[in-house]
Amino acid sequence: MKTVSARQANHEFSELLSRVERGEEVLITKRGKPIALLSRYRPPPLTPERQAAIDHAIELMTRGLPWGAALRAFTRDEMSHAGEHALTAGKKR
Repeated sequence: MKTVSARQANHEFSELLSRVERGEEVLITKRGKPIALLSRYRPPPLTPERQAAIDHAIELMTRGLPWGAALRAFTRDEMSHAGEHALTAGKKR
C-alpha cells in the first residue's frame, strides 16, 4: 500500500486514481497521521434490512401516502394563481 501526504495526494491525484483503478490502495496522511484511504469503489452489500427498506419505499411510492380528506385537490388555475400571488407578494410597490 502506497502512503502519501495530503499535499502530495493533491498534486498527484490523477496518478493515484490510476493506481487505484489497477487495484492498489493509497493511504493519505496529514502531518504523519492517517486520515483517508483511497481505494476502489465497492457497492454496499444488499443486506436483508436494506432490501426490506427499499421494498417498503417502493410500496409507499406505488400506493401513495394516506392523506385522506386532510388535503383537497387544487385545480390547475388555482395553482397558477397561487404561484402568481406568491411571486408578486414579495415585491415592493
